[in-house]
Amino acid sequence: MCGKVVFGEYSLKNHIYITHNFKTHVCEICNKSFRWYSKLKEHIKFRHYNERKPHKCELCLKEFENRTHLAEHTRVVHEGFRYTCTVCRKTLKSKSHFRAHVKTHDENYVEEQYTCKICDAVLKTIQGFNHHMRTHENKTQGICDICGKVMNKSFLKMHIRIHTGEKPFKCGICGKGFSTKMALKTHNRIHTNEKPYQCNICNSKFTQKGTLNVHIRYHTGERPYACSRCSKKFVTKTAMKGHHCKGS
Repeated sequence: MCGKVVFGEYSLKNHIYITHNFKTHVCEICNKSFRWYSKLKEHIKFRHYNERKPHKCELCLKEFENRTHLAEHTRVVHEGFRYTCTVCRKTLKSKSHFRAHVKTHDENYVEEQYTCKICDAVLKTIQGFNHHMRTHENKTQGICDICGKVMNKSFLKMHIRIHTGEKPFKCGICGKGFSTKMALKTHNRIHTNEKPYQCNICNSKFTQKGTLNVHIRYHTGERPYACSRCSKKFVTKTAMKGHHCKGS
């Protein structure tokens, strides 16, 4: 492929896998390919069989398939690490996005495009293309007639209630209506004072996991929402939208 000389069969295989992106192990469910069989097994186990991921972040409680992904998450999200391009100094959070960006500086670089033969949609990544094709192939997928969003049919009915305003689940105590059973269950905690989500830093308790996640950001200093005009960062999207930007 490139003429490079390496010593040993293992070194040769490793060079081909890493340098030439040679992936031989393909998931029969979604067609995603992997360099290593162990990664394919991980993928099937956690993505398709929905088994609980064994490695949990102690700061935000997010779960990961392996220690490598957890370490990457901790460095990027909680420690603020960024990959910096040595050519243009652009910084990126994701290693895969960083590698894709570096390729754009190659004089022979040609932007990849994947065209769907069914609907002519054009996708920039093979991952996006594979996901798009599954919307055609998977009979469990449905399309919202109102906004055109594609999703699993089991969620489509709940999604349509966002457009119609239907709230069939009523609180037996105050009569307030909700579009899903889960929303009603969360609401009931206001009446019962149940707070199942606890901060492992200061022991504060919350009724919703989302509220806990926002709370933890005040401990870690994470501000994931940035103003596109002045680059000021915020803990929540609501705070960002309410920000009075003084930028140009």
